[in-house]
Amino acid sequence: MKPSVVTLCLLLLTACTPAEKTIPDAPDPVPQVAGESAKTESPDTTMPARDSSSHAVLEVIDGDTVRIEYEDKPVTVRLIGIDTPETKHPQKGVECFGPQAAAFLTTLLSDQNVTIELDESQGIYDRYSRLLAYLWLGDTMINELMVSEGYAFEYTYNLPYRYQGRFMDAQRSAREQKRGLWGAACVTRIPSATAVPSCAYDCNGPDLDCGDFGGQKDAQEFFNCCGFSAANDPMRLDNAKGTGNGLACESLP
Repeated sequence: MKPSVVTLCLLLLTACTPAEKTIPDAPDPVPQVAGESAKTESPDTTMPARDSSSHAVLEVIDGDTVRIEYEDKPVTVRLIGIDTPETKHPQKGVECFGPQAAAFLTTLLSDQNVTIELDESQGIYDRYSRLLAYLWLGDTMINELMVSEGYAFEYTYNLPYRYQGRFMDAQRSAREQKRGLWGAACVTRIPSATAVPSCAYDCNGPDLDCGDFGGQKDAQEFFNCCGFSAANDPMRLDNAKGTGNGLACESLP
């Protein structure tokens, strides 16, 4: 039996009709680890701040240097942002209030465990391979306490550090209250500056620190006017490296 004309037309229409497109299923989501963002982020390369681990204090070397147990070995720690009078320096000898600073720190830290806080602005180790850190005894930052109680000077080595403003405020308070090394026993032993004849500043007046100046240029003008130098820096404005380099308050803009 021959197909009818209608049947042939239907067959032709079916063959010419485009096939329906199949929409593919969405891919299964990539399983995520709990707490992990789906977005790929760059690895965190910042230095960890306060370490939650507890470290035994092995020895107090002087007022700003201690030895602790760190990563299963003894490590010497230089406290960031402070400088205490010398007790063992081969050239300077024993400076005023140095022994008291060392004794105070020994009393605080003997047989204690501390936590440490690093500061990426200062690096991890100094040129003597000492770990640079803030020491915490419970909720007390030892570095700041040494300054506020008059056992240490605020000390900016090169670049501003995390707590610089707090330490400068602590030093200003200690100086005003004449605590520790700011008392008469030590202040009278700080050599007086020999100012140039035309200097308008009171070079033998109240002690100033870098926070008292509007910028490095102002500090340097005062420093030069008063006849200060790397070797004669009674207000400790030049403490960039070692005994100084003749540039005052290099941390200021």
